[in-house]
Amino acid sequence: MIADMTSRLGRHMSSMYQFLSEMTKFSEFQSQIDRATESIASLGTSCREIEDQLVLLEDMCDEMAHNNSKFDHQYQLRKYHERKHLELEQVKGYCR
Repeated sequence: MIADMTSRLGRHMSSMYQFLSEMTKFSEFQSQIDRATESIASLGTSCREIEDQLVLLEDMCDEMAHNNSKFDHQYQLRKYHERKHLELEQVKGYCR
């Protein structure tokens, strides 16, 4: 009977050591999950920052396009004024 109890106690001790070993692995696994969660949170923050920068870049591109259009219209208006001024000078020449 003592031999039987000793055998069972040995099996229980073996099971307990296996359980403790698995719990150690669980702790390591939990640490890896925590690190992965932190990395994902950091990535989310980085994505938001990139998105904000892209919005700023898009605004700058829109502003540049607007300025280019404005300068083009100003150039066209100057050319028009020059052409009309030359035409006026030609008409003045005919009238003399």
